[in-house]
Amino acid sequence: MRIPRLAHAFSTAPFLLGAFTPLRAQSAAPGAPLAQIHVATGDARSYFTNAWWIESAEGLVLIDALCLRSDVDRLIASLRATGKPLAAVIITHPHADHFGGLHQLKAAFPRTPIVATRPTADAMQGVHDQALQPGGWLAALGADYERRLPRPDSLVPTGSTLRLAGLTVTLRDYGPAEAENNTVVHVRELDALFTGDLTVAGGAYYVGEQHSRLAMVALSQLLVDYPGPVTAYSGHFAPMPLGTVVHENLEQLRFFRLAAAAEFADSASVAPSGSLTPAAMRRLTRTYAGFLRDRNTYGMGPVGLAQMNASGIVAEMRSAAPVRVPPIHQQVRAGLRPLRFLLGRWMGTQFPADTSRSTVLPSLELASEFVPVLGGAAYEGRMTAPGYRFVLTLSYDAAQQRYRVGALDDVSGLLDVFEGALGSGGALMVDNVRAGTYYVNPDGGRVHSRLTFTPTAGELFRLDVHESLDGGRTWTPATRYEATRRLVP
Repeated sequence: MRIPRLAHAFSTAPFLLGAFTPLRAQSAAPGAPLAQIHVATGDARSYFTNAWWIESAEGLVLIDALCLRSDVDRLIASLRATGKPLAAVIITHPHADHFGGLHQLKAAFPRTPIVATRPTADAMQGVHDQALQPGGWLAALGADYERRLPRPDSLVPTGSTLRLAGLTVTLRDYGPAEAENNTVVHVRELDALFTGDLTVAGGAYYVGEQHSRLAMVALSQLLVDYPGPVTAYSGHFAPMPLGTVVHENLEQLRFFRLAAAAEFADSASVAPSGSLTPAAMRRLTRTYAGFLRDRNTYGMGPVGLAQMNASGIVAEMRSAAPVRVPPIHQQVRAGLRPLRFLLGRWMGTQFPADTSRSTVLPSLELASEFVPVLGGAAYEGRMTAPGYRFVLTLSYDAAQQRYRVGALDDVSGLLDVFEGALGSGGALMVDNVRAGTYYVNPDGGRVHSRLTFTPTAGELFRLDVHESLDGGRTWTPATRYEATRRLVP
């Protein structure tokens, strides 16, 4: 993971010594050596980077080299404790959190070759030097980062198969993706694929280096090359079945690109320079941050990573051929554009709309969140209060030029469907009369509902709910929700 200019966001959690326990012990074909896969993991200062090492009866193979001197010292001690020779150190990609420990490893194991493909080896020094510039993230690590960087001394062509510690090891390049080059290491006897940062399990995919399109190509090819039940050991976080992690990573990349494409498709969002306006960049960053909120973001938080991903995607799209958005998608996004005032996380208050009634419920503090889904083809909202939750889906029917809102609550379980149009002041007014998804009150009456989403001053919004007992001829206020502040992300 190569992420500059965020040294201030690092924490100082201890090195994860418990990560040295074997993750897998397996004997493959008859006569194959017993092998164990271990992992050493750094802390948040080096983005929780993994160095995987395989222990066979004949020796050890290390995949990547960690970053911090203190972490590498512990790794060396664990390797030496096995009493077995280190057959090779293999570097998967040119990011300093994966190669920073090479000088220490070479000093501890001088006869061990450092193996890499030429594209990775050629890019390492430039990454190292750039990150050590004043203000660079490596410079901020002080003496815990080794300034000396040995070049890999065993360069192999992509597709090379090596025999290391009794294991059959194949290196294959997939080109630019998360990093400038990404090498995948396959160990045949274990059906194990060490993917470096080409995949990330349970975490956010970093696209700050402007390779999102190529990353999608590389990930798709990875599934073609390894179609069986293979386990992916990523450069960060836990092992995961290859198909699972690749599909999740592709979903992230599609979302990043489609959300940015939706902004570029709006002429009001594009600055004269061809980039996005500051307002559009803030909106895109909020969109990404909400999407990443439940994913591991390497100790930086979703907003910090969203800022870098938004900058990378926008720069990539600006310099490349325009993203082709099919006409129907353009119409849908144009229809949803007036509803962007809803996007974000909010804290607000739910009030009874008619305070003159003695039976009204008291005011409630209510959290809400609205995010784009399907790359911006619809919006999804979640509203949570003590005792109940709502999930809302807002969409635009380009053929009928109508808005629809699906609402599902965890009390009645009723999937309510509302339809309507934009009104004055940019408010969206929808009701469920046409759909007939009323609920029945204790007196047996059919209660229809009408929702009005209204933008308000200060980039906030209000949701008013009205009810009707006569099929929509007359409406009575029921409740209203007023967003009072935006939460981050």
